[in-house]
This record gives sequence, C-alpha cells and structure tokens, in this order.
Amino acid sequence: MNTNERIKFFRKNIKKITLEQFAKKINMTKQNLSKIENGKTNITNRVIDNIAKEFYIRKDWIRNGEGEIFEKKTNLFVQNMIERFEMLDKQYQNYINILVDGILQQKKNNPAKAGKK
Repeated sequence: MNTNERIKFFRKNIKKITLEQFAKKINMTKQNLSKIENGKTNITNRVIDNIAKEFYIRKDWIRNGEGEIFEKKTNLFVQNMIERFEMLDKQYQNYINILVDGILQQKKNNPAKAGKK
C-alpha cells in the first residue's frame, strides 16, 4: 500500500467519513484530496502534517506504513473524547474550548484548589 492508498484506507475504513468531511478537516478541497487518494497528485509534507495533527496518527505510518497508525500517547479515553468532540457542531466545540480554558486558568491561578500538591 502506498501513501495515497493509506490515506484513502484511513479515511474510508478507520474514520469512516466522506471525502468532503476529511478534506474539510485538513483544510483542502475534496477535489484535491481525491487527486491525492487516486495517485494523480503527489502528497505534500504540509498535507501529511495536517492529517497527522488532525487525526493523531503517525507521520511514519502515513509515509511508509511503518509501525502503529495512532500515536502511542493517545489512549482510548482520549481517542473516544476526540471522536465525540469531532461530532459536535463548531459552536459546541467552541463552548467546550472556552470551558477547558476557564478550568486551566483557574488551575493556574489557584493550584491548591485544583488539587495540585
């Protein structure tokens, strides 16, 4: 399986999302993604970086199929939370980001109250 085929495999068989949904998440058009998946266009490092960052997968796996697909530091709980977060509309994602920012700020300002020893 080459790089283009791995990207298509990941999108269709692991993420199970449409070409359009995947392209939107990595900031490209579905037409360009289709060209990449079908081997009509070479994939750039920027696209590989965007895919790895957005889906928490290893660049080595994308490039040459070596090792595990997902980053080791992403445990099942975190992976599940990411997938659930991705299902939300942008508005709700923003609410969650604001909430998390507030919690982190409170923890920074009051470490004793946040359970930090």
